[in-house]
Amino acid sequence: MWLPEIDLSGETGPKYKTLVEAIITDIESGRLRHDVRMPTHRELAYRLKV
Repeated sequence: MWLPEIDLSGETGPKYKTLVEAIITDIESGRLRHDVRMPTHRELAYRLKV
């Protein structure tokens, strides 16, 4: 399962924008492929502590 490699603890802007950028970066780099499962929104919230 894919999880973003980001730290939201020091973010001053909207956290969703940081998450969107992480998703875009991972798609462009090939780390997040079409056949990789993504976590549910609850799992993401729990892991990112938001």
